[in-house]
Amino acid sequence: MVEISEDEVKRLNDLLFGYKLRLAQLGWDRILDAKRIQSDTDFLKSKAIIKAARDIIKDQMQINDFVIGNMYQAVEDSATNEIAKNIKQRHFIRNFGEKLPYIKKSWALEMCILEQVENIITLLANTQTEWVFEEDEMLFLTDDLYDAFSDCMKKVHALSAQQNQLLQHI
Repeated sequence: MVEISEDEVKRLNDLLFGYKLRLAQLGWDRILDAKRIQSDTDFLKSKAIIKAARDIIKDQMQINDFVIGNMYQAVEDSATNEIAKNIKQRHFIRNFGEKLPYIKKSWALEMCILEQVENIITLLANTQTEWVFEEDEMLFLTDDLYDAFSDCMKKVHALSAQQNQLLQHI
């Protein structure tokens, strides 16, 4: 049976840690923070964070595909003959291949979360006269705007919950 080595698992974990660190350094974890938004009156910083986060996510998706492809190639290269190669490929697909759809779907959800956050920032940028800050809290002056904001936030939370469920399969 072909097992994924501890080094390969460590490499994937290191990549994920590096990805999360890059997003944190960018300020992604504070993108919807009321104090941050209050200081970003023209929303240029918000838009720059979103653009950079999108680039980081796309880069990470490509890196993951490359690393997983290399893992598969290493399985192929370790075979001494065609029969062994076929057996090792089947074992790799059985042991790791079943996780690939979850990994891909998780990255797709990551991009959907980013798009919802972008929708929120666009909504706020386009309606600056319809909300105010009071004691570091954003207050919406119309129910329609509050509802639109709440709907986007509910989508972000639902997508995050979906992603967390998927990650349990990986």
